[in-house]
Amino acid sequence: MSSYYLKSETSEGKAVNLLKKQASGVIAWITGNKKNLKAVELVYLPYWCFEYQLMSKNIKKAVSGKIAIESYQETPAILPKDTKYFETVEGMELLPVGNDPNTERAYQLIYWDAFFHEKKKSKINIFIDEPFLLYVPYWIGYFEEDELDIAVVDATSGKIDMPMKSSIIKALCNN
Repeated sequence: MSSYYLKSETSEGKAVNLLKKQASGVIAWITGNKKNLKAVELVYLPYWCFEYQLMSKNIKKAVSGKIAIESYQETPAILPKDTKYFETVEGMELLPVGNDPNTERAYQLIYWDAFFHEKKKSKINIFIDEPFLLYVPYWIGYFEEDELDIAVVDATSGKIDMPMKSSIIKALCNN
C-alpha cells in the first residue's frame, strides 16, 4: 500500500517557542509548576485518508474531497481539495499505524457534514475510494519536571494540538 505525508510548515525553532510558551503559560503560573523543555522531535502520525465524491439533488456537479481519520482515536480532518501530499521516503520518523481503516466512520462523517450543509436535506450519495495512509507531521516537546510529559504542535498549522496528545502517546508506546 502506498503511503504519503504532508510537509511540515512549522520550523523547529517556531515549535520550540510555542512549546516553551505553553510550558510557562497561565496554568504553570497558577500552579507554580513550570516545565522544562528537554527535547523536541518531528514525527509523522498515521491517518487513513479517503477520497470521496458526493452527489445530491441540490448539487449540480459531483463534489470531490478528502477526509483523513487518525488511526488511534479516529479523530477526523476534512482536507482541502487541493491538499498536496508526497510519497514517504525511508528515514522519516513514521509512527506505527493504530487501527485498521474504518470506511463506515468515514462515510458517516462525510454524510453528516453534507447533511448539515444541505438546505433541502435531499438524498445524499457518497462514493468512497479505497483508503491510503497519510502521515501528518507533529512536533513533540518532551518536558521534565517531577515526571516526564509531552506537548504536541501540529506542524502543518503551527498550533498546539492538545487533543492529539493521547494519540501520539499511544503511537509512541506502539513504536
